[in-house]
Amino acid sequence: MMSKVTRFCFMVSFSVFLGRNFISAENNPTDDWKGMVERRLMYLEEELKIQKHINAKLQEENENLHHETRQLQDQVLECASKMEEIQIQNSLNQNLNQHDEHDLDDTHTSTNFKESKTVKRIVPQSPVDAEPVAFYSYIASDTTHRLQTHQTLIYDTVKLNKGNGYHGDDGIFIVPRTGIYAFAWTQGVSNHGWVTTEIAINGQKYGRAIADGDEKSYDVSSGTGFVIAEVNSGDHVYIRMQDTSSPILFGDHLTSFSGWKLY
Repeated sequence: MMSKVTRFCFMVSFSVFLGRNFISAENNPTDDWKGMVERRLMYLEEELKIQKHINAKLQEENENLHHETRQLQDQVLECASKMEEIQIQNSLNQNLNQHDEHDLDDTHTSTNFKESKTVKRIVPQSPVDAEPVAFYSYIASDTTHRLQTHQTLIYDTVKLNKGNGYHGDDGIFIVPRTGIYAFAWTQGVSNHGWVTTEIAINGQKYGRAIADGDEKSYDVSSGTGFVIAEVNSGDHVYIRMQDTSSPILFGDHLTSFSGWKLY
């Protein structure tokens, strides 16, 4: 289409040029070569203007085409992105539908006014250790004598020992499985005495308990300690003396040591 416009403009310019030459030749047949050169220059200038105009139009149309092409490319990319989102959503919906079909019971219960569909809900079982860990021990003798600082208390009577972690020969509980454990211990003293014990994990104090006897009472006083600790398999947990006014602890079930695995 642009080539036709160019040819048309060229014909118009050429006709103007011939017309001017014809008129000039008729009016002044003896025109010299300078006149011919001037007319030729005028013709070339007009043709140059026409070409510039045509080039400007072509450049404008070219820019418009580039702009339209970019818009089309953006639209194509947007459509492709939407198609991908639709495909992903369809895939998710398919999976959900298949899952719902497996969860729904095929049995329908009829009522007077409507039918209800029974949905089976599967509740996962709580994780339970294959074998629980728990122990309970105490000192059976009536009294214990000559207890020194940091001396480990040996609870010689073992009533419960699930997991076989407690050792009655040395009073040490060796952790069979890593986890969170609770430990409790009690201690009894006479009315004129007091005692402080501590629970140690791998030789480091973790907690303590105090029993202080009442001087006005003739009964035995007791104290209790309780801690929760995260321990690893193989750790050593035990009760030891810290300080006392009299190196005597009452046994007979009053002085005990127990523990159990929470999770």
